Amino acid sequence: MDAHDPDRPASPADLTSLHAPDSPDVALREVADWFRAFPGMEATFGACIRQGIDEVLDGARTGRYDITDKDTVESTEKTYLGTKMEILIRSAFGLARGKKMDFLVDGHEVDAKWTIRKNWTIPVEAKGHICLLMSADDHAATFRVGLVRIGAESINPGKNRDAKSGLSRTGRDGIEWLVSEGSLPKNLLLHLPESARAKILLHTSGQGRVNALFLHALRRKINRRVIQTLAQQEDYMARIRDDKGNSRARSALRRQGIIILGGALRRHKEIALGLGGPVPERDEFVSFCIAKQQPEHDLLPSVELDGASWIAVDDPKAAPDPAPKIPTK
Repeated sequence: MDAHDPDRPASPADLTSLHAPDSPDVALREVADWFRAFPGMEATFGACIRQGIDEVLDGARTGRYDITDKDTVESTEKTYLGTKMEILIRSAFGLARGKKMDFLVDGHEVDAKWTIRKNWTIPVEAKGHICLLMSADDHAATFRVGLVRIGAESINPGKNRDAKSGLSRTGRDGIEWLVSEGSLPKNLLLHLPESARAKILLHTSGQGRVNALFLHALRRKINRRVIQTLAQQEDYMARIRDDKGNSRARSALRRQGIIILGGALRRHKEIALGLGGPVPERDEFVSFCIAKQQPEHDLLPSVELDGASWIAVDDPKAAPDPAPKIPTK
C-alpha cells in the first residue's frame, strides 16, 4: 500500500513518532498533561468505551453482541454511540461542558470525536479547536485515544453530505496520543471460538444459552453483561442459581463435573485460585470442569472440596464424577 495514501491507518511505527514533545501548541500540551495526570486514565477510557458499546448494543433486550454487524445495528445507533461516549467521558473524568465544544479541560475547549472505522469525520465548527479522538476495534479488543488541533491542513478537502471531512494524513500525523494501543475489556461472545459461539447461540431458550455458555467457555471470565445478553429476562441471574429441577446452570452442569464460581464470594475466589485461575472479580463468573485428583496429578493445582482433592480439567469427558455443591452464601 502506498505510504502516502491519506486513507492508510497509522502503523505502530507511525505512532511512536507522532507529535513531537516540544510542540508549540501550548493549549494542546496542557490538555494532554491534564489527562495524563488523571489516575487510571487508560483504564478509565477503556471502561467508558466498553460501557458505551454495550449500552448501545443493549444485549439484555436485543441479544446483540457485535457493534459492527450491519444486519442488526442501525447506522443511527452507531452515530449515537459518539454521543454516548461524550456523555460517559464527561462523567468519568468529571469534566464541565465547554461553551462551544463538548468539554472544558484545564480551561480549554475540547470536542469529542469517536469512530469505529479507520478515520474520524470532522465538522466545520471544530476547525481551530482541539479534538479528543477516540476509536476502538471490538474484535481486536483494542482502543486508541489522542488529541489533535484541527487546522486547514488537518482535514481532507472533500466533504460528506453532512459537511464533514475526514482527518487527513497530516492531521493524523499531528495526533498527540494519550493511548496509542490500549486493551479494551473483552467482549466475550466476540472472542470465543466460532464453534463454541455457534453451540451457545444454537439454543432457542435463554436457559439453554446460559448453560451452554458455562459449558463451552470454561476457565474464561464471564461478565454479567454476557449472561444478561444470553438470558433475555429481567432476573437474568436466576439462570445461574441452583434449583430443585436441575435445569439452571449450577444444578444442570454440576452433573457434568462443572462448577460456577462468582467473584462476589471470597470462598469462590479461593477455589478459583486453588484450581489455577482465572479468578473472577466482582460481577464476573468463571466455570471450571473438575475431576478428583489422581496420583499422576500430584503436581497440578488442586483444592479440597467435600473431603476430596479436585483439579481442573479441560474436557467434561475427563470428569467422571459429579462436582460437589459449592456454597453460594
